[in-house]
Amino acid sequence: MPLNGVKMALVIYTVRQLVSESYYLTNIVARDNEVVSGTQSALGLLLLNTIIDFSRTDKQIIPFWENKSYSTATGVSKYYIKNLSSIENITYLNGSEIIPLRMLNSSEYYDSTLSTNNTGDTGAYYAERLSGGTNIILVNTPASDSTMYIHGKFACIELEFTSNLLDYFELGYIEYLTYKLADSICIRNNIETPVNILKSISDYRAIISSSSVANLTMDNYVEQYYRDDIVYI
Repeated sequence: MPLNGVKMALVIYTVRQLVSESYYLTNIVARDNEVVSGTQSALGLLLLNTIIDFSRTDKQIIPFWENKSYSTATGVSKYYIKNLSSIENITYLNGSEIIPLRMLNSSEYYDSTLSTNNTGDTGAYYAERLSGGTNIILVNTPASDSTMYIHGKFACIELEFTSNLLDYFELGYIEYLTYKLADSICIRNNIETPVNILKSISDYRAIISSSSVANLTMDNYVEQYYRDDIVYI
């Protein structure tokens, strides 16, 4: 069933439900008297994760800005931040003061006057996009343990059938994914995508791309030394 009209009642909306709804939208599976097969569900899950993975390179369509904090370690300049796709700003805790860090372009970073081998107050950083995330390289190397705060967009983790989509996305974005998946299913089955599906994708994409609302439900200020989404290099 489409999500419109049931927003306040939903607490769980699983990937399996989304995949089924996408198939119903395509008319490949009849809503009233057929069920989505295991093979169809498996294909739907694969296509959905592919859509989400592609969003890593599409900064406009990743739905939310998030604020996250990461511990930094003495003498460590490079930090791999899992799923980080786009950076709005980074600030750094220097004693009791939070200071903004300046983003360096590649020519500035590789200038001979800058070095991550120098130890001292951190005032700048260089971002290096990698598969599945981004390296944040601090200049200079932290002289003591501290915390950096990243305001940016983070791609979603890989989903499973039982994943609750409401833990990751707002309902409007779930609707977008439902129609986007329906389109991908039609393409994979070599059938023409219904016009209403294409129009819904276009409408939702325009709304999401123009939105800059922070994802307040996913703010995650943690200051533990080790995290699942950070690697000290």
